[in-house]
Amino acid sequence: MEKARHNHHVHLSAEQIRNGIIVIVVAVTVILISYFELKGRLG
Repeated sequence: MEKARHNHHVHLSAEQIRNGIIVIVVAVTVILISYFELKGRLG
C-alpha cells in the first residue's frame, strides 16, 4: 500500500511549489546580475 504514495503523479504541495519558485527566482536573479556585471565590465 505504501508504493502508491511514491508514484510521480502526486500533486505538489504548496510548500514544494513555493520552494521551486524561490529556486527559479534566485537562479534568474543570479544569472541576470552576472550578465549585467559582465556587460558593464566589457563596456
